[in-house]
Amino acid sequence: TRLQLFDLPGPAQRYRETFPDDPESPRRVQAGEALLLLGVDLPAEIAAGETLYISTLWRALAGLAKQPGDLSASLRIYDDAGHLLAQQDGGFLPPTGTWEAASHQTERLSLPIPAALPPGDYTISLLIYPQADGQALNFSGERARDAELRLGEVTVRLPTRPVERGAVLARFDYIDLVSVQLGGTERGGV
Repeated sequence: TRLQLFDLPGPAQRYRETFPDDPESPRRVQAGEALLLLGVDLPAEIAAGETLYISTLWRALAGLAKQPGDLSASLRIYDDAGHLLAQQDGGFLPPTGTWEAASHQTERLSLPIPAALPPGDYTISLLIYPQADGQALNFSGERARDAELRLGEVTVRLPTRPVERGAVLARFDYIDLVSVQLGGTERGGV
């Protein structure tokens, strides 16, 4: 017998913020000399086991052409003790190498929220880095901590539906091993 708690979805609330273009403003958010963040839109809450979708609006700066290749984004979720719980990395679409200076681009980012994440408030952060060398660009602005930008908080609630999960065979930090295949035999299930 297995008991699993889950929640029914309610009305979706969103957190939206725009950032100034003014170079003197402490709220201006710039990634190196390459990109200027003009806005972010993320949900205020999400159920564990779902995918968090965030929309960002960028303006290409002249320094984007000096990057050693296309840029990627790393979207991350942290608990209140600062522990990294999950991250999703991916390139921009269209690739930043095709962006013209001063052009505006909307980029949608996603982050799968672990099904086992307990309900509570978590911090969503962003890193931007060149795919060629992986060295994160430093962000400027009052929310920046060197190469990491705090986008906002999200409340994780109980899953909206039961999460199917095999038995845990081994646990490595925050990763659960649920299946092993050795020489054509399988133990466990996904």
